[in-house]
Amino acid sequence: MFESTPLSTPQKIGVVLLGLLACVGTAVVTSIVGCLLGIAIELITRQGGWLPLIGLFYGFYAGILIGLIVWWRFCVKRLR
Repeated sequence: MFESTPLSTPQKIGVVLLGLLACVGTAVVTSIVGCLLGIAIELITRQGGWLPLIGLFYGFYAGILIGLIVWWRFCVKRLR
């Protein structure tokens, strides 16, 4: 119905970079949430002082995977 003008090369690069920024932000937020979850579990169980570190470690890897999905969806949506 409505046709949009095609994006220029700098706009396409900006979309990809903004998607990568969203990917990194997702990874950071996911690792922070994993750390907070580890702290909460440690406070409840009173054992395992290493749980926040494990939350950071595995939360970051999960965040990278989720971030790549966010980046892909972001770029596909904006570059059409």
